[in-house]
Amino acid sequence: MVELGQTVEAAHAPTPTNDSEAILFRQLYETLTELDCEGNLRGRLAERWEPDADARVWMVTLAPRRFWDGSALRAQDVVASWRTSALRVGVGRSPFCWVRPDRMRAIDDRRIEVALPAPMRDFPRVLAHPALAVASPRPGATWPVGSGTFMIAQATTGQLSCPPNPYASPAGMSERAPRLTIRMKTGSDPRDLAGQEPVVRRVWSRKAVSFLATRGLQVERLPWSRRYVLLLPDPVALTLDRSDIATVVADAEAEPTAMLGWKDAPCVELALPSDVEAGSAQEQSTGSETDSSASDGGSPGATERRLEVWSIANDPDAMRIAERVAARASASLAKAVVSNPVESIPFYSTLRAGRALAFVVAIPEELETTCEAPGELTTDAPWLLDGWDQWRRLAHPAGASGGSPAELERYLIESARVVPILRTGASLVSRPGLVGVRIDGSGLPRFGRAGWSGGSPLP
Repeated sequence: MVELGQTVEAAHAPTPTNDSEAILFRQLYETLTELDCEGNLRGRLAERWEPDADARVWMVTLAPRRFWDGSALRAQDVVASWRTSALRVGVGRSPFCWVRPDRMRAIDDRRIEVALPAPMRDFPRVLAHPALAVASPRPGATWPVGSGTFMIAQATTGQLSCPPNPYASPAGMSERAPRLTIRMKTGSDPRDLAGQEPVVRRVWSRKAVSFLATRGLQVERLPWSRRYVLLLPDPVALTLDRSDIATVVADAEAEPTAMLGWKDAPCVELALPSDVEAGSAQEQSTGSETDSSASDGGSPGATERRLEVWSIANDPDAMRIAERVAARASASLAKAVVSNPVESIPFYSTLRAGRALAFVVAIPEELETTCEAPGELTTDAPWLLDGWDQWRRLAHPAGASGGSPAELERYLIESARVVPILRTGASLVSRPGLVGVRIDGSGLPRFGRAGWSGGSPLP
């Protein structure tokens, strides 16, 4: 039994919108490549990937695979799935600022050509992004079919029955793969696990983890985490104590941080399309509809900026951080500053225009998305790149440099437009004896080889 604490929607598959969907969809749908917990790249649905001379156009060849209904998984299915996901995620956001719907095509049933907006030698790592998992809808079916280790056989209110996929790759399964039962308990307290039947759950609350450990449950600290940062369209003299702000997320594995975590990114080059930088400059010069009042310095119009700290409404930690930052900003500026939790669409449209005092953003600290994080952040908030070219010229007076994730991190922090606040982490909690759970590059568990030592497989 695997318990999920958030709502799971079939309509979102295969692109997760929360932590619970990320865990479930990882069992059902596959990406073309994957990273293990040490950052090693290997093929999943793809068996080969080849760039042209400058790594701008890539040819990806699929392995012969099938969906869980037995139908062949074709290149056309991959392209259709990516285009659908791009509409949900947004073509300007990672990974679709790289894998663009109008720049991909199926050559035949097994080959896909992807033309990138800029050369990128690390493109195979982008193919491991969770948003590029492949699903295919079927008439009359609630859930799209996938090719993952498990399939959905029965769905009832609050529970899914997920037997092994008979067509799945044997690489991710044991000979006697478990049958998963997925139970959704929205809003439940993780500490309730102590009195339940054997169950597995990913838990972010440090208090809950400590409590469950004292009740004899098995706790495994998962790698990676997420970092919360404050984005400031117009750097202001705010007095912010990271330790003070971190206390509002005391329930999580929170610690103050002064970094974005890009210094040791595994990518060879900066994952920042050149036209993202050009787009930022173009919007500033033309006075686009999203920011018609931009000031001379390229910053969003300060006269229309709301004295608000924005966050996404379905992220409780971000909301708590925004409330604390708003309170501290009110005292620092001697003006009323309020927090404003909103849905993702208005959040990102306002973030792009920079029309608030500050924005709280979560940056996943995952191997599968680290290389895309700089591009995603600067695409969501193009005004962050104001001054980037000038900064690079000063940093490299002897010659041009394309920049690196570490350099971009240094620039963003020195410009005072990005203030790292804290980082959080999760643990996998289960009854003692759970073995065989593999953790991938997203810090997500895979249950294809899971079981109980000395007992029956995972129920």
